[in-house]
Amino acid sequence: NSSYTGFGGIERAVAAAGGTTAMINPATAENIATAIQNGQSVVISGNFLDSEGNVKTDTWTQGGGAKEHLVAITGMTADGNFIVCDPAHPSSAPIIATPEQVDAFMSGNAGAIGIDGP
Repeated sequence: NSSYTGFGGIERAVAAAGGTTAMINPATAENIATAIQNGQSVVISGNFLDSEGNVKTDTWTQGGGAKEHLVAITGMTADGNFIVCDPAHPSSAPIIATPEQVDAFMSGNAGAIGIDGP
């Protein structure tokens, strides 16, 4: 919808709902997996474009015109892949992303925030 929400807005919304947040540093698939395994949901900030403005081919399918983008990682599969809720994805349903796809999406981007509580 062409409006930007950053991690500050997420922190305020989670606090207003009675939850807590913590930045995940560094924001790697390995550290995101640890947060998920510790019961957190995670919001990641990523980009479907590389540093030269080309669409990355090593992430999940880009939806619409999404470029800079926030998505939720809500869990993991038994084989270590991530359950990703990307509102711009063409399927409009949770998708499965590999750790390599998450790292590619995160490459050169703002980071990740873990969420506890409501």
